[in-house]
Amino acid sequence: MWILAPLLAACSALPAAGPTTADVTSQAVENGQYQFDLVDVNQQVIDTIAKQPIASFHSRFSGSGLPAEETISVGDSIGVTIYQATDQNQPTGANGVGNLAPGNALPTIIVPEQLVMRDGTIVVPYVGRVRLVGISTAKAEAELQNRLKDQLITPQVIVSINKSDANTVTVSGEGAGGSRVQLSPRGTRLLEAIASAGGVKSPTYELFVRLTRGAVTATIPYDALVAEPAENIYAYPGDIITLTQASPTFGTFGATGKPLQYPWGADKITLAQALAMTSGLDDTRADPAGVFLMRYEPPSLVRQLIGPSGASPDSEGLVPVVFHFDLSDAGTYLLAQRFAMRDKDAIYVANAKANALQKFFNIFTGATGPVFAGAAIVGK
Repeated sequence: MWILAPLLAACSALPAAGPTTADVTSQAVENGQYQFDLVDVNQQVIDTIAKQPIASFHSRFSGSGLPAEETISVGDSIGVTIYQATDQNQPTGANGVGNLAPGNALPTIIVPEQLVMRDGTIVVPYVGRVRLVGISTAKAEAELQNRLKDQLITPQVIVSINKSDANTVTVSGEGAGGSRVQLSPRGTRLLEAIASAGGVKSPTYELFVRLTRGAVTATIPYDALVAEPAENIYAYPGDIITLTQASPTFGTFGATGKPLQYPWGADKITLAQALAMTSGLDDTRADPAGVFLMRYEPPSLVRQLIGPSGASPDSEGLVPVVFHFDLSDAGTYLLAQRFAMRDKDAIYVANAKANALQKFFNIFTGATGPVFAGAAIVGK
C-alpha cells in the first residue's frame, strides 16, 4: 500500500488528449460565466438548423430579378441622330416616321459622337447643352424631341450609348481572368459576366463568389451559383465580382483515429462523413457518448435551440456553441448523417473514463513489477 497511495494520488495528473465528456459539459459555465452554449443534438435541433437561411444573392440583393436599366453616365460616348420631315403636312405614323410617303426621305442630322461631360451634359444642334446623365436612352430621346418640336418638323431622335465604362462590372480573383465586362442592354447575369471575363480555371468546389454592390457584400459557393438558378441574379453597373479559391477544412482532436486538419473536396459533407475521414473514433480511448462539434452561431439560432444565449458574442456578433452527440445511442448516427459540416468546424472526441484508469494500471504495473520481482528474489 505504501507504493499504491502516491500512484492513486497522481492518477488525476495523467496526460490525456483532452477533457472527458463530464468535463466538457461541466465547463460550459465556470465561475458563473458561460464559456459556451451547450446544445444536445436531437431531431428538433437538426430540423431547426436546416431551416436557417443560408447566404444568398437572391435575398441579399433586392431587385436583382430584373436587369438594371441602362442609363447615361459621365464619360459615356453618346451618339445622337435627328430626323425631320420635309413638309409639315406630310403624314406621319404613331412614332412620326413610319407612314411617310415613298420617295420622301427625311433630312437627317447626325450629331458627332461626344462624351458626356462631368456636369452630365452634351451639345445638341437647335437645343444647345442638355443634361442627360442618369436617364435611359428612351427618356433622352423623348427629352430631345420635346425640345426640338418648335425648331424642326416632327422631329424624331435616336440616342445610343456607343461606349460606357459605367455600365460595366469588374470580374477578378483566383481561377478567373480579371477584366471589366460590358453589360448587355437585355441584362447580364453573374455567370455570363464570369464567362465573358474568361471563365473559371480551378475546381468549382473550391471556388466562392463574392459580390460587392455599393456597401453590400455577400459570398456564396460557386457551385451554389450554378445549381440554384435564383442565385444567378442580374449584374448591375458597378458590381464587383470576385472569385476566391479556398478548400473548406475541419479540424479534429481528442480520441479520434487521426487528429488533423482535413480538407474536403465536395460542396457538402456531414458529421458522419467527417468522422469517417478521420478513421472514426479510437476504440481504445474514445467515449462514444462524448462527441462534440464546436462552431460560432448567430444568437438568433441559439435562441431557437435553447433559449437566450448565455455566452457572450464575439466581435462579429456570433456566440460559441458546442453541439453534443451521444454516439452510444445508435439513433444519433442518423442525426450525424444529417448534420452538415461548415468550413473551420472543430470536432472533439472525449476520452473514456476507463482510459485514465487503464493508464494508471500501466504505470502501476511498470512501477511495482521490479519491486515485486526483487522481493521474490530476496524471499528465495
